[in-house]
Amino acid sequence: MSSTSANIAAQNEQAIAAPKMNAWRRFEESNGFSLALLTPILIFFVALNIIPVLWMVGLGFYEYSLMSPAPPQFIGLENFIRIYNDADLWGAFSRTFLFVVLAVSIQTVLGVVLGFLFWGSNEMPG
Repeated sequence: MSSTSANIAAQNEQAIAAPKMNAWRRFEESNGFSLALLTPILIFFVALNIIPVLWMVGLGFYEYSLMSPAPPQFIGLENFIRIYNDADLWGAFSRTFLFVVLAVSIQTVLGVVLGFLFWGSNEMPG
């Protein structure tokens, strides 16, 4: 009798066990699938954003002119010191900062007010 109950228990365990997944299904549910989908966009991001920024930072250490046939000359931190001492640049930075703060503040307040106005409405205007 015990062997019969053991056989029944073994059959129940096999029936309850999760169905076997094929290799593609396991790959989809693993992190490898997500990584495979993200890899192309990460390559484009690095190629179109990171590399040009690093290139421009590197060029900041050289005296370089597109109009001159002379090769670039290494001048170290001279360009950065010149920028730091330029009063016009700091004025432009302050105006840009003020514009960004005002624009973001106005857009945020306007978005919240419109969100509350349309909250219970089922119909959108327009």
